[in-house]
Parts: sequence; C-alpha cells; structure tokens
Amino acid sequence: MLVGASAAEDISFRITMVVFILTYGMIIYDKIHRTIVALFGASLLLILGIVSQEEAFFSTEIGVDWDVIFLLISVTIVIIIIKPTGFFEYIAIRSAKLVKGEPIGIMAIFCTISAVVSAFLPNNATTVMLIGPVTLLLCEALKIDGIPFLIAEAIAANIGGTGT
Repeated sequence: MLVGASAAEDISFRITMVVFILTYGMIIYDKIHRTIVALFGASLLLILGIVSQEEAFFSTEIGVDWDVIFLLISVTIVIIIIKPTGFFEYIAIRSAKLVKGEPIGIMAIFCTISAVVSAFLPNNATTVMLIGPVTLLLCEALKIDGIPFLIAEAIAANIGGTGT
C-alpha cells in the first residue's frame, strides 16, 4: 500500500500503473499502431473511472493543454498550405548546396535552425514539425536515413527552447 494513501487511491494507482505498462508494452511490441494503443489506454482509464472526463479535458493540472493542441493544429494547417508552393524543396536544395551534400553539414544546419527557431516558439514540437518535412525530403533525395536527423533536431529544439 502507498504511504499515506487510502485503499481506493492505492487500487487506482495500481490500475493506472498496469494500464500504463500494458500500453507502453503494446507500443514497443508494435503490432497495433501506437495512436490506437495510446487512445485505448487513455479510454480505459476513463471507462474505469480512474480519471473523470472533466479532469481529462478541463483540468489545468492533469488535463489536455488546449493551447498546445491548437498550436499544433495551426502549424499543421500552415504546413499543408505551404507544401504545394515548393518552399520545403527550395530550403532543402539550398541547404544541401550550402554544405555540398555532406550529411554532417546538413545535420548541423538543421540542428542550428531548430535551436534558434525553438528559442522563439512556445512549443518545441512546433519547430520539429516545421523543419521535419525539409529534413525528410532531403534525406529521401540523398538516400539516407532521416531518423537520426529528426532525433538530433528534436534534441536541438529542446536545447534551444530552454534558452527562453
């Protein structure tokens, strides 16, 4: 039993931990898409009454941060609008030419951009969403794995975001 917790709180904690571990286990197992697994885990906590709908959606402490959700939706809309213009292709080509197609140079440029942009945006995920399409486009053109680039950019965005 948890120290200072009632029996109901202890059971709720244990159920939450089981759902959490099972959810992450299923995500790691990767047989069902992680979005479906995460939604199932969250729904299970709602169905079991561990978290109420009010807490999940409206609590400022543990609920959904709607500012972040709407920021991500807005950035997604901007990306969808910009993509057909060829802007991402232009940035990718200019970046590759600047460093003569060297992967380390490309990573350095994109990480620097991620860090600087994150210093001005309120959410690091937004920065990665903006630079990610350019990265993946360039990595696909150069026939190199884009995952290490995205991870490095996410780390750079976090570092840049801590500066503000």
